[in-house]
Amino acid sequence: MMEKKEGVIMQPRLKRILLTLLIIALGIFFYGVFGRNTLLLSLDNDAVTLSGPESSSYSVPFSSIASMELRENFNPGKAVDGGVKNHIRYGLWQNEELGEYRLFASDKIGPVIFLRTAEGEMLVYNYESEQTTRSHFESFLDFLQQQGY
Repeated sequence: MMEKKEGVIMQPRLKRILLTLLIIALGIFFYGVFGRNTLLLSLDNDAVTLSGPESSSYSVPFSSIASMELRENFNPGKAVDGGVKNHIRYGLWQNEELGEYRLFASDKIGPVIFLRTAEGEMLVYNYESEQTTRSHFESFLDFLQQQGY
């Protein structure tokens, strides 16, 4: 009888342990997929900042923006100091058209925004979805014009 009681006691305990391990594994998985490996766009009082995987980020002051353009098809070229993580291209890249430039873009989203500075630097990015990228482009361009940039 003692063995039967131990078997009954062990089975719920084993289930709790396995459930706990499953929850921990799912937490690690979701952190890896949705945690620090996402693309963030922020507009503060005087700059646009893009942040990507591996603690990468790049800021452009509004006052140094010389031009903006929305492109539907873009060949990113190759990473110089950056890479691709969870479909996010980030860091310093190079292609024939632009030379070296900063890239923060999902490879799952077609359109990208070209933001050229007065100093000749280029930032290429997109955000969340095709529609969000297009909407951001239009509203950000309006904002810059209204602010006199």
